[in-house]
Amino acid sequence: MKNQVQKIQTLNELIHSCDSYRKISAGKRIILPTGDGMAIGFLSSSEIPLELSIQLHHKLRPYNQDKSPTEEIGVLIGLASGPVFTVADLNNVENIWGPGIILARRLMDVDDNGHILIAENLA
Repeated sequence: MKNQVQKIQTLNELIHSCDSYRKISAGKRIILPTGDGMAIGFLSSSEIPLELSIQLHHKLRPYNQDKSPTEEIGVLIGLASGPVFTVADLNNVENIWGPGIILARRLMDVDDNGHILIAENLA
């Protein structure tokens, strides 16, 4: 458990350090924690998710280079575009939902570490 928490914290730090993440204002992105990862919805540009994915992979390679397999951080990335809606949950926190998110999740589910899968309509 402690190892997994550390990996999530490190992943968050790596994402925050990416230029493409920092250049989009907080109001133009919605982050949905998923326990062992996250879904990030960008409400402004369809290029930003790909830029972020590439930048993250470039940061993960050197990070993982000297790590043991149990210490390495792997990511599954699925990118899609489509209708996405912001909805408030029971705590009145904005979440994202819709066919665009569902498709991205399906892509991610068939992905493996080190790849970025992109839906045809976004490619």
